[in-house]
Amino acid sequence: MTRQLDHLILAARDLDKLAKLFGDIGFTVGARNRHTWGTINNLVQFDGTFLELLSVADDFETPAPDHVTAPFAGFLNDYIKEREGTAAFVVEGNNAVNDRARWLSHGFNVPDIMNFGRKGRNAAGEEIDVAFSLAFARSPAIPQTLFFSCHDRYPENFWFAEFQQHSNGVTGVDSVILVADDRKAARRFLSAITGDAAPAFGVHSDTFRSGNARLVTMSAETARRLYGDVADAEGIDAGGIIAIHFTSGDLAKTEAALQQSGVAFDAVDGRPRIGASHAFGTALIFEPQDPAAQDTGAIA
Repeated sequence: MTRQLDHLILAARDLDKLAKLFGDIGFTVGARNRHTWGTINNLVQFDGTFLELLSVADDFETPAPDHVTAPFAGFLNDYIKEREGTAAFVVEGNNAVNDRARWLSHGFNVPDIMNFGRKGRNAAGEEIDVAFSLAFARSPAIPQTLFFSCHDRYPENFWFAEFQQHSNGVTGVDSVILVADDRKAARRFLSAITGDAAPAFGVHSDTFRSGNARLVTMSAETARRLYGDVADAEGIDAGGIIAIHFTSGDLAKTEAALQQSGVAFDAVDGRPRIGASHAFGTALIFEPQDPAAQDTGAIA
């Protein structure tokens, strides 16, 4: 059984600008949150999946390498120093202890579990408690990307239909494009992370199911051929996640929202695309929600 994509972390040095971009192009962006160790975020929710728009506060202090927050806060702080973009792929969890044991059994690089909570606001603006348990796993084949499972301990205080309605018509994440030159080394790791027991291994790319979404890996050479006109060239060379494909229930509405925003975009085969240079390092591509039209020529 595949593990649902819980969320993606999009990291930038200026969170105000990143959140404004997503708001301008028609996403409903939640209120600003702060973790006690100094990372800050805004969330964009879909049904069962969300985007975490993240940065570090001005008073952020880098945690010691052995501190429990280091696998999260330390990694993301280092990531932002080097680049901006999609830094983490997170699957849904329901028992962090079991997940950590599973990652260890596969021989992955596995730090301690991270438990934390914070205050949030529901759709009515009332203060609520949210809490999470994270189980991390790292692979030398994909050092540029953080992977972990996230156990939401108060889901009733986190997911709200009101936050999942977006004026641009977007309904969720279709696929995530990741560059990993050593695809063979990445296969076992990503199969375990996503829970996909039967990934589709192709000549030019591999596809792993993560609930309703897909994680597609390819070499930098293939990425340059397929995404070179929309992804960040340095990001392709560095590896990691370079693009996100979203599903839209109404591509005409999506394109209208993009036109109104003033953000530069183009369209290929009727699919609007925002280049990585205009979207903090990650190319944003919008696909039709109709399953019959989902197989895009951009993924081979």
